[in-house]
Amino acid sequence: MKGRDFQKTVNFAIDHIDGLGQGVSKISDKITFISKTLPGETGQAQVISQKKGVQFATVAAMERPSNKRLTPSCPHFEDCPSCHFLHTDYQTELGFKKNHLERLLGKIALLGENFPLQVIAAPKRSQYRNRIQLHYDLALDRIGQIDPLRNIIVPIPNCCIGDIEVQKFLQGLYFENSWKSIIKQSGQKASQGYLTIYNHPDNGISTSVNQYYASGGFSQVNQSMAEVLRESVSKLVDSYSSALGTSNLVDLFGGNGNLSGNICAKSILCVDKGQQTAFARTKNKGTNFEYLDMNLYHSNAAKSLMAQLPFSKVDGLILDPPRTGLDNLHDFLKCLDPDFCIYVSCNPNTLQRDLQNLHKHSVDRYIINQTILIDLFPSTFHFETIIGIKKK
Repeated sequence: MKGRDFQKTVNFAIDHIDGLGQGVSKISDKITFISKTLPGETGQAQVISQKKGVQFATVAAMERPSNKRLTPSCPHFEDCPSCHFLHTDYQTELGFKKNHLERLLGKIALLGENFPLQVIAAPKRSQYRNRIQLHYDLALDRIGQIDPLRNIIVPIPNCCIGDIEVQKFLQGLYFENSWKSIIKQSGQKASQGYLTIYNHPDNGISTSVNQYYASGGFSQVNQSMAEVLRESVSKLVDSYSSALGTSNLVDLFGGNGNLSGNICAKSILCVDKGQQTAFARTKNKGTNFEYLDMNLYHSNAAKSLMAQLPFSKVDGLILDPPRTGLDNLHDFLKCLDPDFCIYVSCNPNTLQRDLQNLHKHSVDRYIINQTILIDLFPSTFHFETIIGIKKK
């Protein structure tokens, strides 16, 4: 049961923060997940929804706040579901993310002893996103972020997470009420949908209505930290390749060359679906780039890729899959037999699953010896992870 028809108040005592940024309370008959809370806090919570064994709630009354609690810098924080940690300091936020990643990786059989977990912080927690997606409802005259618990659209005219140009445009949508005209001019007939604002580094602000998230071409939303991600991957490739000399690399889900475009190697084969034109613009001088248009989720994708390799030996494998991960990673390692593999993930849960599958499918000749948490998405529970895997 959801919404205003469901009325129930429970006491809570927050034990820890889960991977979705929610406080976890275990003192009632059901585990209660409460957002915008911190470990050690107690009080009463209003239950919004429940399902088998768990319930979701919001704070109704705080009895004992944490000494780590701060006044949020964003005026929409308490109601908006998009940010999760602005009620505490940044180091505490990073600690939650690090703890979550450590818990997941602790279950991986191929993890080396005393593995180093490096955390790279962002230079700022706000004004960094170059892309924001808003949901709208013309009948309700409302645009903003959807709160999934209350099933309502929360207006966010003064959102702090967008970069300066996105913030200015966002305020115009509300205060000049221009969002309706954008939807009308787009030719979209749907009374409900979403509007995306994107600040392109070269072309400036653009909008799209009811188009898939990266319809204009994928790019990381945090440009400064995206560069840190690219540099980190490049350095890791160099460290693994030093004993190999010039190397042949395969870049799965290479897209427009976001990761491999600045890597120096003998040859790089970029494998993805329908991104060849964009990738061609990112060719790195001195490196032989080739592109292969392929569906990597096909059951025979690994064998098909092996049959189409432009070189006889794969020295390194790089992959940066979408949030769904790559659950047949073990097939690619078995077929390609690379000396090393660098897995970049935006979802630690599917990352854990894919790495566990290596042991499950007897790919035990590799060991995880590098782990880097890069905070591309400060103020939220999201982050990027780089996993370095090499042959034993």
